[in-house]
Amino acid sequence: MRRNHGRPPVGFLPRDLAAGFLPVLASVILRWTGDGVVAVNGRPVVAKDILFGTGIRPAHEDRLTTRPANKATMVRRLPHIVALVLRLSWSTDKTALASVVGCQLASGLFMAVNLLAVRDLFSGLMARGGGMGALLPTLGVIVGASMGNGLCTAVSTRSSGRLAPRVAHVAQSTLLDKVAHARLSAIEDPEINDLVAAGRRGTDAVKRVIDGGVAICTGLVSVLTAGSVLVVLDPRLLPLLFLPMLPRAWAAVSIAGRWHASMRRRQPLLRQLEMLARLLTTREAAEELRAHRIQGFLLGQHDRLSRESMAEEIDLAYREARVRMTASATAGGAMMLTYGLLVLLSAQGVISLAFAATAALAVRAATMSVSSLFVQGQALFEDALYVADWEEACARSEELADGGGPRTVASAPVTISAKALSFRYPNSGALVLSNIDFTIRRGEVVALVGANGSGKSTLVKLLTGLYLPSGGTVEWDGVRTDELDRDTLRDHLALVAQKPVEWPFTASANVAVGRSQIPVDEGRRRSAAATTGADHVVAGLEDGWDSLLAKELWGGTNLSGGQWQRIGLARAWYRDASLMILDEPTSALDPQTEIDMFDHTMDLADQGRMVVLVTHRLASLSRVDRIYVFDRGEIVEHGHHDELMRANGTYAHMYRLQAAQFANPAPAVRLR
Repeated sequence: MRRNHGRPPVGFLPRDLAAGFLPVLASVILRWTGDGVVAVNGRPVVAKDILFGTGIRPAHEDRLTTRPANKATMVRRLPHIVALVLRLSWSTDKTALASVVGCQLASGLFMAVNLLAVRDLFSGLMARGGGMGALLPTLGVIVGASMGNGLCTAVSTRSSGRLAPRVAHVAQSTLLDKVAHARLSAIEDPEINDLVAAGRRGTDAVKRVIDGGVAICTGLVSVLTAGSVLVVLDPRLLPLLFLPMLPRAWAAVSIAGRWHASMRRRQPLLRQLEMLARLLTTREAAEELRAHRIQGFLLGQHDRLSRESMAEEIDLAYREARVRMTASATAGGAMMLTYGLLVLLSAQGVISLAFAATAALAVRAATMSVSSLFVQGQALFEDALYVADWEEACARSEELADGGGPRTVASAPVTISAKALSFRYPNSGALVLSNIDFTIRRGEVVALVGANGSGKSTLVKLLTGLYLPSGGTVEWDGVRTDELDRDTLRDHLALVAQKPVEWPFTASANVAVGRSQIPVDEGRRRSAAATTGADHVVAGLEDGWDSLLAKELWGGTNLSGGQWQRIGLARAWYRDASLMILDEPTSALDPQTEIDMFDHTMDLADQGRMVVLVTHRLASLSRVDRIYVFDRGEIVEHGHHDELMRANGTYAHMYRLQAAQFANPAPAVRLR
């Protein structure tokens, strides 16, 4: 299917004509080319992408009508962003910030002294017919002011070079902290993911705002100094200074706003490009990528999406060129008008030739500074918009913080229960769970069984406070989980996920990270490893517990799926928690290890712990205290193994299906 990802050249048509004609023209072109953009109730819906479906960009976004934010609004926000960066700078390194500000003020003073000394030099030359002896003190002032200005610039550069990376570090740490402590549902929300991706750009932009801010301060000091000198010479000359500045200011704001709007619009696309690049270059998919020869396909898709992003960047570059050309022509005309007025005023005797020459130098110096000022200003303005994204990402993540309520979980729970529980994912109308009643008590092992997607793992996330109910309640000893402090709740929890995280750390750190808040306990680590079989895995590693489990790093090594599962189990046992959640914990283990693992799980209950076991393997469930059978988000049966077999329902049917595989094995295939 041929796709048309380019944007219509709005800038080449009058605005009213573009507003009325382009949507109609675009709909005709898109229908003809098969782009797949159709309107439902007047709103465009993006066709499904071959890789990412409707996730290629937000489905509600109309790419033809997306515009930069209002310029006046952006300008009004700029002081707030600058103040935000100044507060970050002040809290990070007061000395460096004070040094930068002091040096900029001193630099302006030296520049003013320099220009006024130049005026005196011109006046002296004209009055004394070029005699140099009496002018030596004035020359000395000019040299001294120039040296002082150079010293201020050097000190300011050194101080800003120390300040900027520190502030960027604080900004990045702040964002990571807030995102890492946000609710799980927030991390799974694509809107939040796009915002966080934009916010991460903002952490780099904070450093550039400081560097650019220093450069802009230098330019502003130059402009203000020139303006002050013109006021001293003749206040009527002051308007001449600002004539060349207005076109460049308009250009800087316009260009920065368009680039930022484009970046926000393309954020989902950029994230998908990053995903493809990671799949092509990391160990995550390396084996299947090569075995199935997927490289060419993914490279082609990466090239396709890159061209889409590139097309918009090229379009923006053309627009920027037109804006800059218009601004430069207008500013050049304003500069010619300024010099012409100075010549006219001097010829008519309104101002002296010395004053006119000094004013021309001041305007020239200011103009050169303005050229640099608006180049830096455009970058600063664009970076400030990214800093605003960073601020918004921090604020939204903080709103979605996973802190929970005020009540702490001081001791191991006696009972955890769900009552009339229901749950739906954000931005989804369908219930994933409905009318769930569930209870587990201290010393019990409870199993959750059912088909894939029936809601078992979702219930686990609700029991542990990773999700909050859409309806009904989850209670720990009679207290709802939304009233409980999450940190103290999870101190009593150990989780083994279906696929344990393969931390790119040493074997020791992979286990001890289960209780990262305390120093490594060697005795606890040995016990956890012996119980789960992780000690046999470590014994086969060249450096033992110090072996790095990341083949892509120097000195690293690979583990098999079963070995990683043992490490993940050891991590959970190392936590020594009162509630153990095991979500398909033995899927990659050999039969003997699986049996041993189940025996150790039953021992946990004998020691007074709660165990929730999510599994498709039913052979060992005759020993658990209770089995809950899920079907399409509901509990359809619950009871002991013998009770469920006598009921001859869903559980009995699943159990007999598995048992039949061993009782009636398929006939062997005869080799020829």
